[in-house]
Amino acid sequence: MCRMLAIKNFSKEEHIYIIENFIKLAKTGKVPLDNPPGHLDGWGIGYYEINSAKIFKSAKPIIEEYNALNKILDKIKHTSIFIFHLRKSAWKNTNSIANSHPFKYKNLIFCHNGTIKNYEKLFHHIKLNNITLQKKLDSEIFFYLIVNNFIKNKDIVVSIFEAINTIKQECNYTSLTSITSDGKNLYIYRDYTKEADYYTLYITKHKSSTIVCSEIIDENLKWELLKEKIIKVI
Repeated sequence: MCRMLAIKNFSKEEHIYIIENFIKLAKTGKVPLDNPPGHLDGWGIGYYEINSAKIFKSAKPIIEEYNALNKILDKIKHTSIFIFHLRKSAWKNTNSIANSHPFKYKNLIFCHNGTIKNYEKLFHHIKLNNITLQKKLDSEIFFYLIVNNFIKNKDIVVSIFEAINTIKQECNYTSLTSITSDGKNLYIYRDYTKEADYYTLYITKHKSSTIVCSEIIDENLKWELLKEKIIKVI
C-alpha cells in the first residue's frame, strides 16, 4: 500500500511544489478502509542519470527526511524520469531500506501500490541469478517477475502483462497498480479487486512534462483517472 508519483521530463525548479504537495500525502493521503492514517513506512525515489537508473531509499518517514531528499533533488536538477514512492506496509515489522520502493534491476525501475497475499507461489516462475527470492516481499517479487519476462522477450509491455496474468492465475491480491520505467518511458497500470477510490492513478500535463500521481495534488491542473487494466505508455 502506498502513494506514488512519477514525472516525465522532471525539473526541480519547475516541479518542487509538486514534490512538496506529494509529501503532504505521507500524513493526509487516502488510506484503505480500517487502516490508520499515514504512509510513513519508508520512502524512495528513482531517476535516470546519463541514461543510467539510480535509486535512493529510506526506512524512515519522508516527513523526517525532507532535507535529505532536497539534497538529492539539488544534485538531480533535471532527469527524463522521476519516480517517488511513500510506503504504507501491509506486512508487520518490515520497515527497511530493502523493502522500500522503488526497486531497480539494471535500467528498469518499478514501484507498486497493493498487496499480493500469497506471493510465494510466484517464486518458481523467476529464474534470476544472484537473487534470493525468499527474502523479498510481494511487490519486489512482482517486479522480478516482470524482469524475468523481459530478459526472455525484450518487450516491456508484454513482460508486464505476462507478470500480471501469472499473478492473477496463482495469487490473491488487492491491487496490481504500478509504475515501471526503462528510462525512456513510463508504463503505468491500474488494477484492483477492492477499494477503487484508493487504488488510483491520475495523469496530467504540465508544460513539457507529464505527471502521474495516486491522488490529485494540484487542483489547478486537469487530471484524468487512468482506466483499468490497460498499460498506458508515457
